[in-house]
Amino acid sequence: MTIAEAVSLLQADYKATEGAPFKHFFCPILHLDEDVELCKGHIVSKTFQGSSNTWIVQRKDVDNFFGAVFESEFEKLQYRDVPATEYLRNPKLAKKIKPQLMLDGKLVDYHFGKRADRKGVTPVSLPGGNNRVHLNLEMHQDEVVANESKKWTLRVQQDVRLPAVVSLIRSAHLTLFRMLGYNYVLSGGGRFVGQDLLGRFYLENYSLARDVVLANAAGYFTEFRHMVRPVLSQSAGLEGTIDDNRLYLCDSDCNAKSTWAMMVFVKVGTSMHAVLMPVMENADCAARFMSFLQSDDERIAARPCHFDDGAWRVSPEGKLFAWPNTDVSFT
Repeated sequence: MTIAEAVSLLQADYKATEGAPFKHFFCPILHLDEDVELCKGHIVSKTFQGSSNTWIVQRKDVDNFFGAVFESEFEKLQYRDVPATEYLRNPKLAKKIKPQLMLDGKLVDYHFGKRADRKGVTPVSLPGGNNRVHLNLEMHQDEVVANESKKWTLRVQQDVRLPAVVSLIRSAHLTLFRMLGYNYVLSGGGRFVGQDLLGRFYLENYSLARDVVLANAAGYFTEFRHMVRPVLSQSAGLEGTIDDNRLYLCDSDCNAKSTWAMMVFVKVGTSMHAVLMPVMENADCAARFMSFLQSDDERIAARPCHFDDGAWRVSPEGKLFAWPNTDVSFT
């Protein structure tokens, strides 16, 4: 399907929801209808191997912003099990992850290359069969020799919590847009996550330098950090909501009919994550979601649901989920 064909389908959906068509494209994040360049926005970053390739029309400026600032950092999660020495065998990966070379706990600067490019730099070669690793250490040769028997280690440190939260909330928002169209986007919960949360942050930060954006995001998204949790057990056989249309409806208790949130599942690579998306159709549901964000510990009652052929198929039996809201801060 082309972008033009997808826009035509969204145009019809918007008209059915609002009674009149949009003029160009009504952005599900900014809630603006403007004549801008569009793109095929992947719901889950395509840099994650094994993730869904499903896409939906997005504004190119908005898609590029979140991709460059947050998803480019979040994608480092998929390298968490790679042995530290393997980073040095792949200069492109090393540039992305930036492993640190330590001598007795002190940082040693280095760069890749077979020969020293100036005085005070020592070339070394690490064993690896036909794939030897050549580094230039920012140390004099006599200093390297004197410390040869000491403890040399590689340290890899990556904190992807902030980019993970932002990326997963956005993926869950686009998942619901893909499933439910503008009926979701223009609902209370859709406006809250799209326009009020993601959209407002974009409008306040899109013209700023990347490091400034990340610094601003640390404070901005702290309030919403509890919306996202990793799924530690996948015994239910979930594939990710965008692929299997399965989610959970969260109620005040297991038998309640008033839904305050939807538990959307986002699969990134080999990892599954749950995202609680608000349902703010009345004041009580909105208050319940906001109180959840501030809670120290949560037990969430939810019912499995399958959105099939435009209809909700909800199980009458619910279950309790443990959702510990540990003290996490991005600042």
